[in-house]
Amino acid sequence: MNFKWISLCIVAQLGQTLCYPSGDLQTTNPALGARQIFGNNFICCMGDCVYQLVGNGDPHQNYFHKQVTQNVNCGSAAGCAVTKLETYTISYSVDVHGVVPFINGGFTVSESWTSGETYTCNGTPGEALCVWLKVAHTAYTIKLPSDANPSCTNQPYGPLVIESPNTDNQGGEYYCVTGSACRGLGQGYWER
Repeated sequence: MNFKWISLCIVAQLGQTLCYPSGDLQTTNPALGARQIFGNNFICCMGDCVYQLVGNGDPHQNYFHKQVTQNVNCGSAAGCAVTKLETYTISYSVDVHGVVPFINGGFTVSESWTSGETYTCNGTPGEALCVWLKVAHTAYTIKLPSDANPSCTNQPYGPLVIESPNTDNQGGEYYCVTGSACRGLGQGYWER
């Protein structure tokens, strides 16, 4: 089946004009035909740009620390324990406004990581304690391809740093915290 394209021009927000040619597409899938004609520009204009590494991506390790239990105060008891039972999911992050789809960049990372182990911390009389989780991330730099037309996408062009959890949290751990270092359930911070 042949699809007829009508010449269409759109004035983008940045004042650039994008024109689509008229002509026959020899395909039963007009979107596929358009991708064949326009390449990355069509994909980006549809809001589905594919990001790529900048050079080798400058990979390095960052860590997200999160308190995963309530604070427990042992008081005058001979001892006490706090056990982490709930699961937590930590996803990749990009510090930018806009949609940035996940890209692993060839590194041993995941789009998200979910904790599943049970971990217990034991305390002594008068001690406050809690359990924290250290999630290891690989940070790397990405951008849109150089032939992508930034005037027709709402995705950030880059370069951007994406932080993705390491597969199976390699390099991360649970750990016990005592005293005033216990904050509150769900609180966390980045170690960069």
